Amino acid sequence: MAIKKLLIFLFLFAFLGCASTRPFGVPSLSSRQKYVQANPGLSEGVSQAMLEGRIVEGMTREQVIATWGKPSVAEDSSKGPYAERYDKDGEDWWYKNFFGSTHFVKFNSGKVTRASSYFK
Repeated sequence: MAIKKLLIFLFLFAFLGCASTRPFGVPSLSSRQKYVQANPGLSEGVSQAMLEGRIVEGMTREQVIATWGKPSVAEDSSKGPYAERYDKDGEDWWYKNFFGSTHFVKFNSGKVTRASSYFK
């Protein structure tokens, strides 16, 4: 009986506890804290978002990598069908995981202009 309860708990923790507003494999909280401490010039909003594992408008590529790690896919948006809407330094980053959720970050001129998550 105890083994059955343990298996149910592990199943629920693995599948329900993994729901997140950020991708898997994000840098640890301690590494994000070290980054924030090593960069005292960060705005309060950016440093708080980094500590919480969130991406906000205005972050740099380096800050996004420090918060979420390297993307699964990076695309140059200046060459796509909507290139006229973006400057020459536009880039789209995609973070995907095996549960089907996708996290998207759009950059223009080296700064985040949009970030969103899609869950299946």
